[in-house]
Amino acid sequence: MVRAADGLRVKLVAPTSQAAALFHGRLFEIAPAVKPLLRGDMTEQGCKLMATLGVVVKSLGNLEAVLPAASALAKRHVDHGVKAADYPPVGAALLWTLEQGFSITMSEPLVIVGNGMAAACLCEELAQRALGRYAIAVIGEEPRLAYNRVLLSSVLAGEVRASDISLKPAAWWSDRGITLCYGVGVTAADIAARTVTLSDDKALPFAKLVFATGSRPICLRIAGADLPGVLTFRDMSHVASMSRAACRSAPIVVIGGGLLGIEAAYGLAKAGASVTLVHLVDRLMERQLDARAALLLKRAVEAKGIRVLLDVATRDSSAMVTSRV
Repeated sequence: MVRAADGLRVKLVAPTSQAAALFHGRLFEIAPAVKPLLRGDMTEQGCKLMATLGVVVKSLGNLEAVLPAASALAKRHVDHGVKAADYPPVGAALLWTLEQGFSITMSEPLVIVGNGMAAACLCEELAQRALGRYAIAVIGEEPRLAYNRVLLSSVLAGEVRASDISLKPAAWWSDRGITLCYGVGVTAADIAARTVTLSDDKALPFAKLVFATGSRPICLRIAGADLPGVLTFRDMSHVASMSRAACRSAPIVVIGGGLLGIEAAYGLAKAGASVTLVHLVDRLMERQLDARAALLLKRAVEAKGIRVLLDVATRDSSAMVTSRV
């Protein structure tokens, strides 16, 4: 047993020719283009693989020797035409082989709280830069794969389907060994014990913990803000509720004339609702546009059949119509 940096434990068992066969079979399955780079018959390649693993195994007992050994191996690979893009599938095949035949535990548990665009981007970077370095678990409250929130208004408007905005298919996550825990939230994080507790009472250990929960929508502190018909525009469930309201052709008020409010108003209007857009300031998107540009935008919004009220404060939503956003 070797203890590496950050508490990583590695149990070592000598490589075998069977392991070499497993490795090459898996590698050619996931990356057929790599096969021409392997020169000589597969028995010779198996011997080379076991020699390479032997160097790595010996180096793990002396961590200072890992980098020189890896550099020498990398130089030989470059001489044979191996490119940087060839390493991720090689690493994936090697880790798969280790799991199958070596009884080895190499990955640190990494828990990511949040299943949105930031979490997906982080997982993609880790897959490219350090495939197999972490055993990743992604936790998200929404019961679905990570999706592009920027396109929620397009889903609301019926321009794209909900399934079209998923960031990665399910196979992408499983192929990289990432565990998805969606439909549950995190209720507690014990930093001392290095565990997180989920809303279903399960506990997950972690060596590293990342919070990628994003922002929360602002809710006005006014009378009636907690009524059932008052919604925020943040996730797919909100889109479903807003779509149902639009289908009833009920008048809907959108509070906020920033980018998100305009997108919500447009989506609702296109879905068939009678929409009024209310904004506190005297022009739309005042942080991004000057008065002239904002006037052009107002005319464009009104051309979509949306009523625009500017320089108006919302004091009480309890007297409004039943459905609003």
